[in-house]
Amino acid sequence: MKSFVRQDYRDLIVVAHHRLKAPVVWVWDNLNVHLAEELALFFVENEEWLTVFQLPS
Repeated sequence: MKSFVRQDYRDLIVVAHHRLKAPVVWVWDNLNVHLAEELALFFVENEEWLTVFQLPS
């Protein structure tokens, strides 16, 4: 089984947004890929429809 990489998470979030035709609330744990700078930038770039909550350690 293949693991998700940053692009897979980004694509999943975008597909969810398009399928739901609504804003998305996403909750992350502290998996290292979830903390990647590229994903953080994606979240900022899409904050008009995407809210992300980072769980504490």
